[in-house]
Amino acid sequence: MNSEAFQEAPSVALTQPITKWSHCLTKSNEVDYCMDKAFKIIKEGRPGVVHLDLPKNILTEDINESSKSLYRSPAFTEIDSTLINDIIVCINNATRPIIILGKGANHCSDLIKKLIDKFQIPFTTTIHAMGIVEETHYLALK
Repeated sequence: MNSEAFQEAPSVALTQPITKWSHCLTKSNEVDYCMDKAFKIIKEGRPGVVHLDLPKNILTEDINESSKSLYRSPAFTEIDSTLINDIIVCINNATRPIIILGKGANHCSDLIKKLIDKFQIPFTTTIHAMGIVEETHYLALK
């Protein structure tokens, strides 16, 4: 790395705009931490790709088992109950509510189904959200 070799490219800089996280390991004791962080980032929030650049020197080094360090996700903060109550009031006061589901709802399909069924709100999906709730559901807009 940083040898300006013929085939060297700034892979982290190239992939940052199209990934949720892009990182180049510089020490072999980072492997456990970075792999753990990468998989947690993949699963958190909207689905997406991560990129880890593993230089040859990292791949060929022995890993010291005592140096394991795992990534700790930021603590989940609960939503203020007054905000939830405000949302419920808005839904109840709406004359013709509709839910438009996008890709960001992929990780919470069970909650979306409960919301749709409880409030009897018709819904539609973007192409990337198809299947979050069955397209044959009686409240699905076609």
